[in-house]
Amino acid sequence: MKRAFILLYFFILAFTSKAVEPQTNQPIIPDEYTHSVDSLALYLECNCDTEEEKLKTLYIWMTHTFRYRMFEAFVAGNQREGEEKEIQVLLDKRTGVCRDFSLLFKYVAQAMDIPAFFVEGYTKDSQGYIQREAHAWNVAKVNGKWYNYDTTYGMGYARNNEFVSRPTMEQYMVSSSEFMKTHMPFDPIWQLAEHPKTYQAFDQPTEHGKEVYQPLFNYNDSIIAYSKQNKYQQSLALQDRILHNGTANALVQYLLDVNGSNIKVHHHNVVYESYKESMKYYSQGWDEMKLFNRYKLANFRPKKNVLEVKAWLDSAQANYEKAKQVMIGVSNPPETISKAVGNLNRYIDELHTLIDQQWAAFNEHYKKELKKLKK
Repeated sequence: MKRAFILLYFFILAFTSKAVEPQTNQPIIPDEYTHSVDSLALYLECNCDTEEEKLKTLYIWMTHTFRYRMFEAFVAGNQREGEEKEIQVLLDKRTGVCRDFSLLFKYVAQAMDIPAFFVEGYTKDSQGYIQREAHAWNVAKVNGKWYNYDTTYGMGYARNNEFVSRPTMEQYMVSSSEFMKTHMPFDPIWQLAEHPKTYQAFDQPTEHGKEVYQPLFNYNDSIIAYSKQNKYQQSLALQDRILHNGTANALVQYLLDVNGSNIKVHHHNVVYESYKESMKYYSQGWDEMKLFNRYKLANFRPKKNVLEVKAWLDSAQANYEKAKQVMIGVSNPPETISKAVGNLNRYIDELHTLIDQQWAAFNEHYKKELKKLKK
């Protein structure tokens, strides 16, 4: 009841607390809404009428509120902590790096049902020099079109090893054709282009300016497919797209190495989850089969309705089939779990044999009742 009251309080307050900062004439978000993803999304939904206005308010608040934490390298792949923890640290301390800002932007946008993704890549400066560190930003779909948002570059810049706060709207809602002049996603899908540039074309435009990723690339369909994939499938697809997008520089190669490690981790997780799911069905099937077997050993007493007894074997059969089907999808199990996978496959086959034997006993014992049921 207390939690419900607090949520109701925030909901009512969200409708009545829209604020404008007098000095800059820029909308701000009251502090009480800025300590969680849900409260930020609630405020924006209650006070902004359109998707564009919601993301604009979020972008302005972020670029005016946060400070970039210097001397912390971009960390990718399996070196990451939990995303929710990272976001909470950012909201508590008000300092972070590009990854933190981009995660927060994505989560708040998604909480408002605005399609948004976290993008990793690299950039070059105004003079065309590739930056040494990888970078992160966002893409979001507004009014049916995809745009780019870089809250990190939008909040300021580094000078003499110090962060200088200088918010700008130049990195807000940028078209891909413009954004790709300075930002190169590791994954070609986030170029949001029918003819993505190769890495060479971005790194050395005067020499490789005409290179494109062939054949014609339907990024909208690819994003839909990406959204439906698990992490293992996404990592495999990412590896393939990168390898087909030209020669990798050192930054791209680093991402490839990390993603290769992620593929192994995700594959292990997928196999393990499949193993657990199949084991659950196997155990349920085994228990149902044992119910029938115990009843059979008791000479089918006390007398039960034939359909009630048949239900045990029907359930055992169904669970066997589910367990088998799950394991059919498991291929090349990691060495750490391969023995367990092999044992489970053997147990499932043994269960199938036992169920067939129980069906034979059932059909023999209830042959008269089954004939009557058929009539």
